[in-house]
Amino acid sequence: MRSRYIAALTAGIVGGVLLAGYLAVSFILELAAWNAWVPGAGTASNACGCLTLPAILIISLATGVLAAMRAKDLTKLSDAAIVSALAGALAGLIYGVVNVIIAFLRPAIEFGMAVDSSDILGGIALGSIFGGAGGVMTCLCAPVGLILIAVVAAIGGAIYASVKLNLK
Repeated sequence: MRSRYIAALTAGIVGGVLLAGYLAVSFILELAAWNAWVPGAGTASNACGCLTLPAILIISLATGVLAAMRAKDLTKLSDAAIVSALAGALAGLIYGVVNVIIAFLRPAIEFGMAVDSSDILGGIALGSIFGGAGGVMTCLCAPVGLILIAVVAAIGGAIYASVKLNLK
């Protein structure tokens, strides 16, 4: 396999793990705040929520830059953009899969932490226990996130290749 595609795979996996890690930390902080396990977790959870889009954009740009840095046989700017977009698509795929899993687990975990006899007798619907509308919407929006991450990574890789590698 050509080194540029190995670079794209490596950068995509690194970017996907970073995006999924941010998502997991945000989810854990949300659970800690919701259950009052850790004092101050509510503030940290709100901060993670506010920083989600900037974090996704920064990690996506860094994924594209990493792909362009690691690819050794780039001759044109479009080569760097393609390699970076592939890395971004892989990172977006990993992020999307983890996001869908968390979206379907979130209601079940929160329901399990809040269960008492009055909740069950109050008529909790099974749809709200196993994903509900949030999980379905996450499944529908995952391709949009994948495309966004791939485009931003391509921009990051193209900027790096243009500035550092002097490709045109």
